[in-house]
Amino acid sequence: PAIINHDAHSALLAERYFGKGTPNTLFVQLTLGVGASLLIDDAAVLGVHHQAGEIGHVTMDVNGPLCACGKHGCLESFVSTAAIRQRMLQSKDRTGILSQSGAFLAQALAFPVNLLDIDDIAVYGPPDIVGPTLLQTVETSLTKSGPSNPARHCTVRRCACGNDIALLGEGIAVVQSAIRDL
Repeated sequence: PAIINHDAHSALLAERYFGKGTPNTLFVQLTLGVGASLLIDDAAVLGVHHQAGEIGHVTMDVNGPLCACGKHGCLESFVSTAAIRQRMLQSKDRTGILSQSGAFLAQALAFPVNLLDIDDIAVYGPPDIVGPTLLQTVETSLTKSGPSNPARHCTVRRCACGNDIALLGEGIAVVQSAIRDL
């Protein structure tokens, strides 16, 4: 038997069991693409076709840049590490670029955060991009467009696990599968 998981889902499992994840965590992965994974009451939300979390191709601006998928203005074309680094090569305003990227990410996350009552968001990516500027912008923007109850706060934080996060999470998936088969 073989087990194949989406890398963002595997990474979420590692964050949950070896990092600071909670039973209700939204995990966002900013790498060459943009992916997400979700736990609700410690149950993974995989979707009917096991494609839940594909937020990278949510259209943020129909007049935005062309994405690799063929559409224009996908979230990935604004907040993938490649897109952010490309904009940084063209401009010296690193803080502005990271803030703008954080605002786009918050815009994409506002709906699932409100719909699913999520208050823990872990973001994984290179430390030069997923750092205080981007994370604070996401959290501040979510506070503005998030829950109507001001007492409810959504925490946006850097993932606590390191570079082998997907591999570590796959190990957890194997153990979970073996336990289910008992």
